[in-house]
Amino acid sequence: MTRKGKEIVAGYCWPGRHKEGDNPWNYYDNSEYQDEVDASPRDEVILPKGKYTLEIDYPLSTPFRSVFTVGKEGMTRQKFADFAASKYQFIYSFVQDGMESNSNWNKYGIWGHGIGDLTFHTLYVDEDNLITLGVDS
Repeated sequence: MTRKGKEIVAGYCWPGRHKEGDNPWNYYDNSEYQDEVDASPRDEVILPKGKYTLEIDYPLSTPFRSVFTVGKEGMTRQKFADFAASKYQFIYSFVQDGMESNSNWNKYGIWGHGIGDLTFHTLYVDEDNLITLGVDS
């Protein structure tokens, strides 16, 4: 899927392992990705004040949307990673052994990947403040 909007480095966050406050870059050997880590600090404000909608569409048949407001101080890369990871964790929160019988599995149509397979690295913010994610698996 082609993403539209301003492209912002989110870090490289595994939502299946991320806990609030974890460095968005902490799952990489920083020596290999040092240029990106140095250029993209976790405390950098990446979203200014405003109302946003995060849309998570991978690996989902039915996109998940969450509306949120960013205060005057803005949202840092760290806080965004915490927020987006928590939304993935919610989507997968009831997924265990019997995925097909899980309400979130059916509601969002999770397909192809468990949460442990996913890594988000980029956010795209369009003119309507809709945020979509670049996700690898």
